[in-house]
Amino acid sequence: MPERFTPESPQQKERRPVQPELILTVPLEKIRPSMPKDLHPITPIDLPETRQKKTKEVIRAAYEFVRIGGTLGTSYELSTKHVPHRPADFFQGKPLRADCDEMILAIVAAARAYGVDMKDISVLDFDITAKFKDGVTQMTMGHAVAITLNEGMFLFDPAFGFKGIPLKDKTPETLDAVYKGQKVLDGSYTIVGVDRKNTPAELTDEKQIASLYYHDLGVYHQINGKNGQTAAEAFETAYLLGKAEEDKKLMIEGLRGLFDESTKVKDFRTAEMYVRKMLQYDDNRPEYLMRLGKTLSTLGKSDEAIDAFDKIISIEPKNGSAYAYKSELLRKSGQTDQAIKILESAVAFGIKSPDIFLELTFLYNSSGDPQNLIKTINICTTWENLVPMDPAIFVKESYSYFKLAGHARKKAEESGDYGEVARLLRLSINSADNGLKYAPEGSEEFIALTSTRKSALDASNAIKK
Repeated sequence: MPERFTPESPQQKERRPVQPELILTVPLEKIRPSMPKDLHPITPIDLPETRQKKTKEVIRAAYEFVRIGGTLGTSYELSTKHVPHRPADFFQGKPLRADCDEMILAIVAAARAYGVDMKDISVLDFDITAKFKDGVTQMTMGHAVAITLNEGMFLFDPAFGFKGIPLKDKTPETLDAVYKGQKVLDGSYTIVGVDRKNTPAELTDEKQIASLYYHDLGVYHQINGKNGQTAAEAFETAYLLGKAEEDKKLMIEGLRGLFDESTKVKDFRTAEMYVRKMLQYDDNRPEYLMRLGKTLSTLGKSDEAIDAFDKIISIEPKNGSAYAYKSELLRKSGQTDQAIKILESAVAFGIKSPDIFLELTFLYNSSGDPQNLIKTINICTTWENLVPMDPAIFVKESYSYFKLAGHARKKAEESGDYGEVARLLRLSINSADNGLKYAPEGSEEFIALTSTRKSALDASNAIKK
């Protein structure tokens, strides 16, 4: 049996024949003198200093795994003080419960300390089909380390123990032959086979390999459900390291959840922070810009909100909601004419949007101008064809008819002919009745329709007297 590695040994340079298992039994006291001064064998990472520190702690923990676990094939009596962010009951002196990417890091770190060049190390990422104790069979993800030693290649998978398995190549057919029938250490599932249709992805860059830890950390906190921000930060770090789109997607999902939680409790400043973080990774996504614009509007940052809505319009010229929200902000700032002009140009452009119709009819009705009231009625006809049975349509329509009746009454008082007034009031009552068929009792629409109907009915009865 060859001697173990020591700092003075020429073994690192000469790469004398070794047993693969010895990589995993190098004592920490022998590793430490050969480690970089910052205890960080992964190449420098373009991340904030705090993130770099965390990554160093992860690699330090990987070395501790190797030292404490020995061959790591029998016992996992690991001290929590050596493992940053260690999930509860992750090892607890038991065989490895599932694929653990921290252990993958441990194997890579130990191989590096033993003197294996990084170019001879790769982490394989592939899909396996597993049959669990309860009989359920499903696809899951597999990770293993392929290390070239002595002109040969060996596979190390922590889920099945840590003995090096000779590997002739990294094809899915070869991996399938190795894995088929293998039982995970804790006996929770057996491998049915490896996906032979897709070639395993190879993580050969040190940053990519380091990203595995942060991916698992994010998944843990995601499942735990107690610290969404920590999960999102972990996925972000994983993405910055490995550039895996899956990590970016999981990070965005986490940030979206945090945004929703913040808005629910009306913490809009925190919500703004989360949505800006989302935009940092995709600054042209209308969904994120819409969230930003609405949040800024709530915070009273009208100019910034309008900029966000303008950007949405530049990306999606027919996004009716963006026009409507921009118009609403202009209205609230006293720029009513400009607010109307924007929405009318959108309608002329062929945009049919309930949001536009809702805001534009509000502007028309608020003006009280008879021509604008007629425009509201015309819009409501288009609106009803677009969204039938929307009670908001009848709120606007019945009100417009009622206000037009008021204008007609002034002429009737001079001529004595109240026929047009009576007709408009009947139309108002009929419109309100139609809306009340669809408005939930007690809703804003129900209250508005009931009020307009009563006013129109009272005015109609007054004419008859």
